[in-house]
Amino acid sequence: MGKKELIILALGLCLCFPYPAFAETIILKSGRKVEGKIIKKTDKYIQIDFPGVPLTYYLDEIESIEGEASLPNSREHNKDVKSRYQEESQTSEFIHHSNYINEVIAQEMEKNIYDIRAAISIVEKGVRKLESLQAPPCCIDLKSFTIEFWRLMAESFKAQIDGDKERSDSLYNQSMEYQKKAFAENENLKTKFYSPKPEMHKLHDEATLYGEKKEYKKSIELLNKAVNLYPDYFEGYMALSAAYSKVNENDKAIECAFNALRINPSSAWACYRLGAIYIDKEDIGNAQIYTNKALELYPEYALAYVNLATIYYGKGELDKSIAFFKKALSLGLTEKDAGVAQSNIMKIENGR
Repeated sequence: MGKKELIILALGLCLCFPYPAFAETIILKSGRKVEGKIIKKTDKYIQIDFPGVPLTYYLDEIESIEGEASLPNSREHNKDVKSRYQEESQTSEFIHHSNYINEVIAQEMEKNIYDIRAAISIVEKGVRKLESLQAPPCCIDLKSFTIEFWRLMAESFKAQIDGDKERSDSLYNQSMEYQKKAFAENENLKTKFYSPKPEMHKLHDEATLYGEKKEYKKSIELLNKAVNLYPDYFEGYMALSAAYSKVNENDKAIECAFNALRINPSSAWACYRLGAIYIDKEDIGNAQIYTNKALELYPEYALAYVNLATIYYGKGELDKSIAFFKKALSLGLTEKDAGVAQSNIMKIENGR
């Protein structure tokens, strides 16, 4: 695995079962009516031509279709849809945290590229963090393959120290096989979870590009279109929350984070975001509530400890602030986040 290479969640197309197309009026549960020609209908969603642009609506978003006798919108169907949304959001949550850990391992290894013993220690620490990370059932194999990749890599380094080149090479090759398994499992997740809404993902991808260019208002516009198309788009709300924070629209950022939390009530990521936004609003009470909740859900959440350090700095409890910055550093931060934490520690110590 290259030092900058990460296992990243991408969502793949779901199997669909087309029906004949016809013109109808779609009445959504929000009260909005949409008129257009139905160009595809499945047991999970319909797609309409509006006009010339394919728009997709899940059946649980639809109150009725004028001219239709009924929709497969039973309680059991809604339960299945809700379960699918939650599983998708939990998968996004797992991938988000595991990506961060992988990035920390890769960056730390790059800084210690000529120190094999240090590299071993870095990898073993990262493996322990990955092991402690909760994964939804569909991500168990991805988690296992990723851990085994890093574990075998560390064992290869140890054999290199022992001068056993043959064993080192063998272990390295085994680690590469687990890398391939991890990427294959990633493809399985694509197949399982990719929404039948390619236009939504296109909007998100375009929004990401605008965000990288710091054109946040355009990014926000596109992300809003994405979540309007897919009201249970967990990652869309998380991205939109971050984008609103960039333009200091904190109330909207909070609303988006709460929407993400609605979809996945056990999201440490969303709770951390809420804590960070409330810090920006100087609402220390709510900042601490949601940061503590994030740590309840994910006790080794390094960035949540950065939140706590900032909260205690604001309270004037400087020793606690330094302690929490150091705790975050000990758990593992990316190069950028570690630089912020170290700078803040120096600022506090020099200001005394």
